[in-house]
Amino acid sequence: MEQLDSVDQSGKRMGRPSIFSQPIYIEIVMGPSHEEALELIQKGSSGSGRRPRYIMKGIDRNNLIEVRNDDLGEHAKNHCLLLAVQLTLLYVNMVKTTRANVNFLNLIRGKGESAKLYRCKLIKDMLTQMEKHGINYSPNLSHYSVEEHVPLIQKYFNEKFPGEYRLAVFGEEGHMTPLWKGADRAKKDICLYLMDGHYYGIRKLNTLFGKHMYYCLECEATYHNKNEHRQTCAAKCPRCCGMGADFPCKEIENYEINCPECFNLFRNPSCFERHIEKGICQIFKRCKECGQIYRVNNNEEHICYVRFCSLCRSRHRRDEKCYVQPIVPKHSQTYLMIVFDFECELISSSKNTDDSSSRDENYQLHHVNCVSAMLLCSTCMQNNNWKEKYTGACKTCGPGIPRMRTWTGANYKNPLREFLEWIIFGLDNKRKGRTLAISHYGGFVFYSFYYNLFSRRYDMHLLLGELIKHFGIEPNITRTGNKLYEVLIKKKNGIYPYISFRDSFNWMMLKLDQLPKALGLDIDEGGKSFFPHGWNLNKNMDILLKNLPAKKYYYPETMGKQRRKEFEEWYDMHKDGSFLLCEQIVEYCEQDVRILTHALVRLQKLFFELATESSKRDDVLVSSMTLASACLRHFCINYLKSNQIGIIPDNGYHKDTNYSAISIKFIKWLEHKTGLQIQNRQSAEGEYRITASNGSVLRLDGFIKEKNIAIEFLGCAWHGHKW
Repeated sequence: MEQLDSVDQSGKRMGRPSIFSQPIYIEIVMGPSHEEALELIQKGSSGSGRRPRYIMKGIDRNNLIEVRNDDLGEHAKNHCLLLAVQLTLLYVNMVKTTRANVNFLNLIRGKGESAKLYRCKLIKDMLTQMEKHGINYSPNLSHYSVEEHVPLIQKYFNEKFPGEYRLAVFGEEGHMTPLWKGADRAKKDICLYLMDGHYYGIRKLNTLFGKHMYYCLECEATYHNKNEHRQTCAAKCPRCCGMGADFPCKEIENYEINCPECFNLFRNPSCFERHIEKGICQIFKRCKECGQIYRVNNNEEHICYVRFCSLCRSRHRRDEKCYVQPIVPKHSQTYLMIVFDFECELISSSKNTDDSSSRDENYQLHHVNCVSAMLLCSTCMQNNNWKEKYTGACKTCGPGIPRMRTWTGANYKNPLREFLEWIIFGLDNKRKGRTLAISHYGGFVFYSFYYNLFSRRYDMHLLLGELIKHFGIEPNITRTGNKLYEVLIKKKNGIYPYISFRDSFNWMMLKLDQLPKALGLDIDEGGKSFFPHGWNLNKNMDILLKNLPAKKYYYPETMGKQRRKEFEEWYDMHKDGSFLLCEQIVEYCEQDVRILTHALVRLQKLFFELATESSKRDDVLVSSMTLASACLRHFCINYLKSNQIGIIPDNGYHKDTNYSAISIKFIKWLEHKTGLQIQNRQSAEGEYRITASNGSVLRLDGFIKEKNIAIEFLGCAWHGHKW
């Protein structure tokens, strides 16, 4: 209802009738879950005879151990989990010789009887061994879950091979956090990958998320160099930088040695020798004054008791306050910019009596049947060459190609798909720089039942669906509800480049036809023209009309008073002219793109001109997604001084903690009922605190000292503890 009120108020200001003046019908549509949607996408037809691409999970697929159990008979077809564990166990303990690798590949991929029998034997052996150890692992289930059945296998390992193996399961589109992992560290990790309900083994955990990388199962994070991995890691020795199940190095009683070079104190001879062999003295040193261990090759000189603060992104003492720091703009690299616009045929029975036929691809309320895109780059914008019809000798845009491209339903079966093919692959998918793809009204969908059509802010939603459904790309999305700020395709070498789709309405919150006047644009477009969206159907593309389409196809009832008046005058003047949709839609769409391009270049120039000096010029199109963030960033770059605006701590300067009013009421009621004194947030001592095994401090909602009883009332949710 709040959204309806907002639209109603906006319409009244523009002179439109209230949407509450007629009955409103609200339709609630239940979509599939994320897992069901992925299954439908991968099973569905791509419509072009091409095999649907898998959704990129962000991992190296060559690192997965194939688990084939579908050809092993009824007794083994559901035991991919057990087979994945057994195969990974074999690989981890295997001597990596050429012959051993060939034999292993024959085992996992072999279709002969011997390979199948051995895989069956691995499953049966695991079931037999778990039964001997009294582990209740049912052999006849149709599904084996991570939460219920993987812990049973870990229990078996703990009993038969104590301290030897730890299980971990990854999944969920390549997220670095495992779905499940064993509680205790072990000498070897048996890691699995769950994808589409099937378990795979992982050969090397370090290269799971890419080449030349390491992965720490304790920290659940990647790193490039062992010496640069965080010193607080539970599986790393902060003295010698050794990592694994045997680290940190154990302290030996009555043994101490000081390194004369790095001044670190060692309580283990092996740790001391190891740090010399690795050259740790050249990387870390210990300050004699404050005892802090700091990195030698850091650009900043060590100052006692001064540390880097992640909140204000500066270095200061812990007892000093945090301040918003001035921003130093980075030198922006050359980037490619695509300004585009969609036109859609509207499948709406109330506005178009003749609906589009069911043979049309992507049958839906909005079907993209025209896409126009203009190609330019940051260099062309600076040199003012972007207005030329061709790119000339520009290496970033590509030499000698037209800047404007248009795809329509008259020439292409799916203009949206053709546009995406062009922007991803047609402009060299190996390009190194960023690509910004910008449309106006591109990031929000709201349905108006009174006007019986969607808000014009839908471009990125249609684009997102095509990316997932046809290209198998699942991009990163920055959004608030249905409002999309960015749809980001991250660069993947050899597959697709870095592309950021953004909505220019977040910078310029005006209609497209209002931008020329608002920004003082000197363009010869003659103002935004009128277009009969109701006539925009693929079947009408090649129909030549002697006169303009009827007024109803322009939806005059959706216009404001001034715009309606302009339309009536324009229509009376041009109504006797001929009209061919396939020509007019190209002219209209390209006009929108040119207006938006002028506006974006002007916006960038305005922020450049507002900079107090040339070194503080910041490209708003790259660094910000909204006008608010652009203005705040401009202030922090040009006017904010150091230590001028303080950052108030989340819990206030008195370090108060969050607590719920209902928890206090519950504690008070419990005190009244039992007669016991319960320490809580409102007590003189405050909340009772306990220290967890990992060193973090936990605050209890209630604590009965006489009985040593802790009371928690949704405590972790309010205190923000991570479990």
